[in-house]
Amino acid sequence: MIVIDYPYFNRYEESKVPFKEGYIDKMGIPVYNAIKFTHKEDYIYHPTVVIQYGLAHFNLWKRDKEDASFHSFKACAGWILSHAKWDTQKRFILWSIPLEHTDLGHKAGWISALTQGQAVSLLLRFLPYATQNHETIQIIKNALKSFYIELDAGGLTSTYPEGKFLQESGNIRILNGCLTAFTGLIEYLEVFPDDNEALALSISVENAVTQFLPSYDLGFWSLYSLGFRFNISDLHYHKTHIDQLAFLGDYLKNERFSYYATKWSANLASRKDIFLWKVARFLGLNFNRSLKVLGLGRFRFKQLCVE
Repeated sequence: MIVIDYPYFNRYEESKVPFKEGYIDKMGIPVYNAIKFTHKEDYIYHPTVVIQYGLAHFNLWKRDKEDASFHSFKACAGWILSHAKWDTQKRFILWSIPLEHTDLGHKAGWISALTQGQAVSLLLRFLPYATQNHETIQIIKNALKSFYIELDAGGLTSTYPEGKFLQESGNIRILNGCLTAFTGLIEYLEVFPDDNEALALSISVENAVTQFLPSYDLGFWSLYSLGFRFNISDLHYHKTHIDQLAFLGDYLKNERFSYYATKWSANLASRKDIFLWKVARFLGLNFNRSLKVLGLGRFRFKQLCVE
């Protein structure tokens, strides 16, 4: 079996360690303070936070070879394994988000392709060290099954004429969320190259993103999503798009991915583009806030047609 032993492309070790959004419990698991969502001190175990903290420590371990980082990585992977659950119809394994996201209409317990894909990436790296190797493989495979089910049927995929798009949060085509989930899928195919269903899905997702990428390009910056009006990326997510597309463009030899990674990277070096981004983001944020205050929040969303 091929082992995923290279660092995760996203440099979480630079942003997630030390953990500043809550505290670390006695088992080494981050406990997230959800105050920005609940507007009060509210400490929860958030699976995405645990996964990203685990990936950060995997990267640190690969870099520094320190036992403490390896133990933190293993603790987070163990937590993810122990908290894997089946969906109500026993179709796939999931890690639900224990927070309401009222702005997007999510009740506590919603699921995300980003979380599913990163769980796969974490567990693939943990696989050589798992004491229950077969059970871990089954959890990985069953987590990916959420990508084979359409969004309106409770899964995490929307099918367009261009191909399939992996949905982070409803049908608004969040670019970084899809690319994060897609990374988990292609890493899975490194380890399990004979999974023809996963291979067909990866081809479809790559084709869809390749066709959609020009729609995310503002010339001077990138859009965060397509289904939410004027949703311009902040600096963090613009850089995330660049890192994702650079990694995937090189990995897949996809010229369009690489082209936009280079193009959007150039925006960061342009004073004009930075100025345009700040103005456009300010106007977009305030326009969307005004719609919400006026009770017209539904007009912030655009209908994205699927097959």
